[in-house]
Amino acid sequence: RIKEDINLFYVAMTRARDLIVLSINKKHDKPRYWFKYIEPLLLDKKIKIIHFNDINEKKSKIIKENKCSLNSDIILEEMKDVKKLLKNQNFTRVTATSLSLSKNMNHNILNVNSINKGNLGHAVLEIAAQKQWQINVELQVKRLLKKHKLNINDTSGLIKLINEAIIYMKKETSSNLLISEFPFLLKKETKLIDGIIDLIAINKNIINIYDYKFSNDSPKNLKLKYHQQIKIYNDALKASDFKFDHINCFLITISEKGINKIKVPV
Repeated sequence: RIKEDINLFYVAMTRARDLIVLSINKKHDKPRYWFKYIEPLLLDKKIKIIHFNDINEKKSKIIKENKCSLNSDIILEEMKDVKKLLKNQNFTRVTATSLSLSKNMNHNILNVNSINKGNLGHAVLEIAAQKQWQINVELQVKRLLKKHKLNINDTSGLIKLINEAIIYMKKETSSNLLISEFPFLLKKETKLIDGIIDLIAINKNIINIYDYKFSNDSPKNLKLKYHQQIKIYNDALKASDFKFDHINCFLITISEKGINKIKVPV
């Protein structure tokens, strides 16, 4: 139970974008589980604290009005105060992908419907890595079509590419410990950067970072476009609790030209 609570706390803290609400029984005098990690921030008043009356104390009011004193209006007002505090912070919240040059360059990915196809491809490869590359690609694609706003006619070529990518990655990462979709939050200078690494493969004391790109662009252009993004991934792992001697960073390009691995020096 303790481990589950701490894991849930970690996921919440690394996935929240602008606001996170933490709730705890104020009758607990001593820090327990995840609460001990935020106690120093509470003592320094770096976290906004809101005390709500116990429901038992408001029992008569709840019975009469058939509602709890904690309502949406109160929450909205408190969120406004939190947003004011955020504006006064000396950092900017950004995503790792926003730091790449791809926004400002011609992005020649497969075809005009590439964004949805690329997102679908990423989702299927994520599932494949979690299942040690043993999945039915066509079945997974059909299951995710609606979510990614595609129809089956859009995906015949994509299914073939994903199958080829899985064969390649299975060979590339054999005997490795795999971590798919690794989330992180990194403070760097005046930026607070959050992102998700497509795949981490660990072999003894060597870590390989893999980032999938559904693109037929040249290796030279891809390195230029995504160097900063990959460097952030590298820095995030260096700031983590992972034990390693060396990190390698790779782009895995997936296109009709084939599956290729591009090493990105950081």
